[in-house]
Amino acid sequence: MNYEKYNKQSFDNLIQIQEKFKETFEIDSYANWFYDGETELLRLYNNDDDEIYFKYVSVGTYSLKSET
Repeated sequence: MNYEKYNKQSFDNLIQIQEKFKETFEIDSYANWFYDGETELLRLYNNDDDEIYFKYVSVGTYSLKSET
C-alpha cells in the first residue's frame, strides 16, 4: 500500500470514528466549552445541569499573538 492510499484510508476511518463519537455524545448539542490545561479536562455545557466532561491529551498549543 502506498502512502496516498494509506493516508486516505486512515483519514476516512478517522472521519467515521469522529462522526460516531459526535452522535454518541451529542457533541453538537452543547453551546459552550471550556478546557483546563492542568487537569486536561474538556467541559462541554449548556448550563450546570446539562454538561459533559472528557479527558484529553494536549498535542500542541496555538499563539494568538504570533498565529503559530
